[in-house]
Amino acid sequence: MILDDIATYLTANSTRLTVGVNLTKSFMPDSPDTCTTLFETGGFGPINQFTTGGGARVYEQPGLMVHSRSTDYQTVRLVMEDVFTILDGVGNTTLPTATGISYGSIDAVQSPFLINRDQNDRFVMSLNFDVMKSTG
Repeated sequence: MILDDIATYLTANSTRLTVGVNLTKSFMPDSPDTCTTLFETGGFGPINQFTTGGGARVYEQPGLMVHSRSTDYQTVRLVMEDVFTILDGVGNTTLPTATGISYGSIDAVQSPFLINRDQNDRFVMSLNFDVMKSTG
């Protein structure tokens, strides 16, 4: 799964993020205060390879949204800068995970941006990516 691959890749390449500690997938828990979560979002349609027997999906193009929060703006900004730097521009890479899925590209849609402050007055930032990955 894309979220497992990306989470493992971020943990391996960032000193600030660890899966199960402060990096989660699909759900942002109430604690810890400093937390980053990966969400799979709608992206673009698949890329098919047509053969005489019909089409075969060869690439999927999901979206990836990253939310991060902290009680300190500087902390959340540094975490998001790490995510931005690590993921933006990844291309033609098989991430070091068990799935062996090849990622044609991971491209940031924009720079990290502040969404709001949550009900506990923590800063929440977001960042979105377009992803192209092989189907297996």
